[in-house]
Amino acid sequence: MPKFEKPIRIHFIWVSTKDDRRDPDNIASGGTKAILDAMQQAGKLKNDNRKYIVSLYNDFEIGKDYAVIMEIEEMKTFELKENTKDDKRMRQMYGK
Repeated sequence: MPKFEKPIRIHFIWVSTKDDRRDPDNIASGGTKAILDAMQQAGKLKNDNRKYIVSLYNDFEIGKDYAVIMEIEEMKTFELKENTKDDKRMRQMYGK
């Protein structure tokens, strides 16, 4: 896994067996935290706060074995819309 210097968007695909009766929110919540903490500890992320993690989203699939697939997109630029509620805060966070 590369080291991410810029903010990222992460798509988690949680694969579990057909016999797994856990709710999707239970599958993703603990796993997401553990993975992000491990990425930061391993030096792959500067931080796992909202300045560096701009989007997390989850999908859930049924498979033969348990797995987590991560699709990570490093953000190149940020398109900020003028006159929005969060415009000033976003410009401060991302230096635009």
